[in-house]
Amino acid sequence: MPGAYQTLSVGGSDMRSYVHLPEGVQDAPAVVVLHGTNGMDAGTEKAAVDRLAEEGIAAIVPDLFHRGLAERAEGSPRSGSMRAADFAADAQAALDHLRGSGVVAPERIGIMGFCMGGLVTYLVSGLVADLRAAVAFYPSYVFRPLGGGKDPSPFDVTGDIVCPLIIFAGEDDTHPSAEDLARMDAELTRHGKVHEIHTYPDTAHAFMSETSDSYREHAAKDAWPRSVAWLKRYL
Repeated sequence: MPGAYQTLSVGGSDMRSYVHLPEGVQDAPAVVVLHGTNGMDAGTEKAAVDRLAEEGIAAIVPDLFHRGLAERAEGSPRSGSMRAADFAADAQAALDHLRGSGVVAPERIGIMGFCMGGLVTYLVSGLVADLRAAVAFYPSYVFRPLGGGKDPSPFDVTGDIVCPLIIFAGEDDTHPSAEDLARMDAELTRHGKVHEIHTYPDTAHAFMSETSDSYREHAAKDAWPRSVAWLKRYL
């Protein structure tokens, strides 16, 4: 069946989402895809949902800005003023929606995110207890506290991460930088978390965005099948 936009309710707010269920599949795995700072209609995440469905994986991308765009100070990510609990609630609502679709195995659930969505993936992997796999593309600002400084940073919940995590990034990126990735790697290792980190030369941020000048074919064509294999391995 084709993908379609649907509206979910989260805490009294309407959360527009794009959903694509695989055809002819029962007890399918399910993945919530989390968008970057440009929002859910930027293209990369919607394309990921469709590509996952082609692989037999039910997928959804929810609009994380459904409560209204958070304030964004010059030079700061929009996610910095958003609340950790809201991110977790949105991801949980999206997962529950897929679980209620009639084609998803309730225990076979994972998460994938790009840019800000990668940050949220790292965070939610430590807040949603029953995730089985996580994929983070170039997670940015994982060390910055959320909620305007009222909430922990995603990095702060590293010890609570419940599922295997794979991270993809470019060697020329600054968010995350090589130093950021090394710090994440060390902390994940210290806590005994199953993880992998893959980096690509001549590649900066948003290398999966085919409609952007940042797109890098060599990185995208290696990272995508690795991400799908990771999901299929653990879901």
